[in-house]
Amino acid sequence: MTEQRDQLLLQIEQRVEQYARSRHPGLLLDGDAAVDATRLLATVGWDPDEGGDVLDAEAVLAVAWLYWLRSDVVDPADRERELQISIALFMPLRDVDETLLPAELRGALDTVEQPEITGYEEYSGSGDLAALDQAVDHLRAVATPADDPQRPRHLSSLSALLRERFLHTGNPDDAMEAATLARDAVSLAPADAPDRALLLSNLGTTLLARFDLAGDPADLDAAVATLNEAVSAPGGDTDSIAYAVIRANASNAQLTRFLLRTDAADIEAAVGHARAGLAGAPDPEDRGTLSVALGEALRVRYQHTGSLDDLAEAVQCGEDAVQLDTAAGQVSAASLTSLASSLSTRYESLGDLADLDAATLAARAATEAATPADLGTSLSNLADILQLRFARSRDVAELDEALHFSRRAVALTGNGRPDRAAFLSTLGSVLHARHEATRSPEDLDEAISVGREAVATFAPDHADRPLAQSHLGLALHARFELTANLDDLSEAIEAARGAAARVDPAGAGAAAFSNNLAAALQSWYLHGGDPGVLDEAVTHARALAQSAAGRAGALYQSNLAAFLSLRHEATGDPVDLDDAVQAARTSVAATDVDDPSRARRLGNLSTVLRARFESRGATPDIDQAVAVARAGIHAVADTAIVQAMCQTALGAALQSRYQRFGDPTDLDEAVTAARAALAATPPGSSDLCGQWTNLASALRLRAVEGQQPADIDEAVDAARAAVACATPGFHDQPALLSNLGFTLADRYSITRWLPDLEEGLRHCALALDTVGKEHPDRTVYSINLARLLAMSHDAGVGTLDQALAILAAAVRVTTAPAVQRLQAASLRGELAAEHGLTQPAAASLAEATRLLPVASWHGLDRGSVETHIHLFEGLATDAAAWSLNAGKVTAATELLDLGRAVIWQHALDTRPDLEALAHRAPELAARLQRVAAGLNHR
Repeated sequence: MTEQRDQLLLQIEQRVEQYARSRHPGLLLDGDAAVDATRLLATVGWDPDEGGDVLDAEAVLAVAWLYWLRSDVVDPADRERELQISIALFMPLRDVDETLLPAELRGALDTVEQPEITGYEEYSGSGDLAALDQAVDHLRAVATPADDPQRPRHLSSLSALLRERFLHTGNPDDAMEAATLARDAVSLAPADAPDRALLLSNLGTTLLARFDLAGDPADLDAAVATLNEAVSAPGGDTDSIAYAVIRANASNAQLTRFLLRTDAADIEAAVGHARAGLAGAPDPEDRGTLSVALGEALRVRYQHTGSLDDLAEAVQCGEDAVQLDTAAGQVSAASLTSLASSLSTRYESLGDLADLDAATLAARAATEAATPADLGTSLSNLADILQLRFARSRDVAELDEALHFSRRAVALTGNGRPDRAAFLSTLGSVLHARHEATRSPEDLDEAISVGREAVATFAPDHADRPLAQSHLGLALHARFELTANLDDLSEAIEAARGAAARVDPAGAGAAAFSNNLAAALQSWYLHGGDPGVLDEAVTHARALAQSAAGRAGALYQSNLAAFLSLRHEATGDPVDLDDAVQAARTSVAATDVDDPSRARRLGNLSTVLRARFESRGATPDIDQAVAVARAGIHAVADTAIVQAMCQTALGAALQSRYQRFGDPTDLDEAVTAARAALAATPPGSSDLCGQWTNLASALRLRAVEGQQPADIDEAVDAARAAVACATPGFHDQPALLSNLGFTLADRYSITRWLPDLEEGLRHCALALDTVGKEHPDRTVYSINLARLLAMSHDAGVGTLDQALAILAAAVRVTTAPAVQRLQAASLRGELAAEHGLTQPAAASLAEATRLLPVASWHGLDRGSVETHIHLFEGLATDAAAWSLNAGKVTAATELLDLGRAVIWQHALDTRPDLEALAHRAPELAARLQRVAAGLNHR
């Protein structure tokens, strides 16, 4: 009998060992396997249901493992029967040696009776909460006296079931009771108990679950300490079946604390636990679990250090885990999700579409393999990746699919579940993205509602709360741009500040959070907020531009250019304008030709080049502004709105060039571009104000030049539309008012209808009253108002003194470009001279002449200098003549000398243009440009 027993035992053990190496199901499903198992049990006198007189632990253990492994490879209809046989055989072995049982039995239901185990297995396979409730009730009914040595394991098992139910329902009572029971289990167990590591691991993971619920950092610290203790406690070594689970849990706890506090020691510990686990885990299933843990830790470490080696290894860990699953004949959602996350992270960093495609396939497979408990996570992860795909492909069908999956993820989670907040945050982000693609206000409203719920659901210190705040801030900002509701913008800034304040500046997401805050601050300024917020926005944008490279760096450089240009408008600082041009150039140069963002960045570059041309008059700037705007129109734009933006930039640049050089084809093309921009812009967009203004200006120019006088009526209508679409406090409102006033005055010049002039005066006066005393545009608004006042004086309804006083003040606005101050002084002199006012004419023309060297400064290219001198040709002689009329002979001589000196100085100047120098020595050219700009700004 003994010989037969030994032979059968050897055959079964060999089958199990060979299967563990090869994972070939045939080794277990071979008909001889079940026959040998039945014969061996009969030989040793043991029945799975009835037991026997003497337990042959070695023989029963071999058969138990055979049936346990068979339950994974048999037909689903036979799985429960095979599993019940296995459990029945394992149960009497628990008193012999706990470590003989599979990790699943020891980890959750170490000492419970078979009904509880069956109930838990049913729940795991089906997600049926009733089965889990049944398992909890059965375990509660098992009486274990206080002095029962099995009581610690009993309490720990009940704790594990309650924790599982909490993760399913979000019931905080279950989380609290689970933590109490797990702590009691540890305190009751002897320090040398062989399963102490498992008890500690259960306590640590339960505390971690409670931290996810309430966000108490003390729970997180206790979880980390407890799991670290479990690693070195009895039963936590490599010989333990639970070894891999303990190490993976310890790694997860350290990773969670790192995400909360970004302490480098935590992420290193997370990586260390997973690496040590892999080094000591020979079992393929354990290696898969630990590969997932290591991959997650490495991926997070990459996000904080930028080490591409970490990212490559994270991807490799995901691939290893999936391969181990495949070899075992099973598919794990955890392994596939880990691989998908690492691949999508690498795509975001390096832009390789192959990574994005592979991530999508892995994420889809994860949703198919997920258990009911894991399905929400898999669906939400897939939604994130599909949103990434949409950002590249602009295929709304992918966004619709992402919305479907993110809705399913939320629907699977009840209120209170720890993962619900993260799923809500993803849903809000997808809804916002679809709004941007389809302009659906319903999507945007729902995105805000969902985002608010996500932020409120996260615990205050939860590591993922900043991302939810950022998503909410973006959606609120988008709705503000449609409705101009300042309450939305205020809440958006609050959310963005909260997100930026809660993350490590070097950590994952910090750059995006800082960029979102800068954009919200910009909008606050644009719509009547304190100009001081621009400094904060520029500070954020500059730090991002200096720290980022690649695709992210190109984005942040473009944003920096926009912020600097806006601050230049507010302060007149010439250095801001030079820095804006440089940042915009850097952004375009760093953007791939086929990148959908290239069109927007070309439009930004055109805008800042035109601004610098209008400030200083450098001809190459305006020619380049026209060229890059045209390139932007023909680039692959990510939305129609971006195409409209480029059309607007082109129209504005062409107008500026026409006003300098007078080519009528530029003006006709400007009108065409302005019309195209309007046609491509949806109603309610904040861009409409500028587009109506551009069309009005182009039509007005074409009318007053006598090319198409009928354009003037349409120009007035367009200027009115621009004012009508501006919200109170909008930063460009003075410009819109001044433009409307000037357009009405031009129509008066054509029609001589006095009400136009009177209305124009009111608008121009309001524009001037709206801006501060040192605003760089105050001089322009002053010139416009003064011209209308002079016209009204000539019409017999106004006074010239008011016009002269306004122009005198305009010359003293030191933040304004020198050429505009020169224009104000020259106009004041001309008006005074026309009306025989000798002293004001002499003083103003003299002041204009003294500004001539500043307006034709050496930082300009030679062609622009010559253009400026031509614009004010005869100024010095007129100034000298009126000085003579005023009896100022010496002053007249000095003014003539000054006029000649400007011409001679530039005639003798043989230095090469800075534009040419920039191609050979860009840093030196930039320094010289800064010096020249500083000399000009006085």
